[in-house]
Amino acid sequence: MFGDTDGDIFFNAVANTFLEMCLISAFKLSNDTSTDAYTMKKFKKEISKNIEKNYLIQFYSHLKEIDFNKKLNVIDEKVRNLRNKALAHVDESYVKNQLNLQGISWTDFDIIENTLINAFNGLSFNSEWELLPISYDSRVQHPKDIDSRPDIVKILDCVAKESSFLNLPEDNPIAWKIEIEGISKEDLEIFNYYRRKNNLSTF
Repeated sequence: MFGDTDGDIFFNAVANTFLEMCLISAFKLSNDTSTDAYTMKKFKKEISKNIEKNYLIQFYSHLKEIDFNKKLNVIDEKVRNLRNKALAHVDESYVKNQLNLQGISWTDFDIIENTLINAFNGLSFNSEWELLPISYDSRVQHPKDIDSRPDIVKILDCVAKESSFLNLPEDNPIAWKIEIEGISKEDLEIFNYYRRKNNLSTF
């Protein structure tokens, strides 16, 4: 529904750009070895230098418990080659299709995101941080008479409404019979979620 057909060129390009920038940002925050890079590892060292000695052993024990360095190094393993050869820089061997780069799956992306959040929380001394704009926080209560959807939800709803896939059962029933045979339970739930939003029958 969000970029699988020739008619969704723009949204597909936006999604790919966001993914690339997120991977580059993940590397910058975790394992960038540039002289002036301010990574979470460098932030950890700064805390270690300034923390009261009474708490230093406890701090190191805590970081060891959450596998701080080890988990950040997982990001390095997944992102470094892709980042250096194709995203931040364009390697000649990559352009000439002489380089076999391993892509990033959505499962990998979830691991990278959760690793960064857990590492950041590990340096926060039990302080709670809101990492998204407040309008994206599901805990915020809005007045009942306003459209409280965040802007991204409104955009996705509009894209989904015009999606050829969402409207496939009505526009091409024969193709839909073939399509539904291969759709997973999870994807069907998402499909029906947007069908309900647009007052369409579910499956």
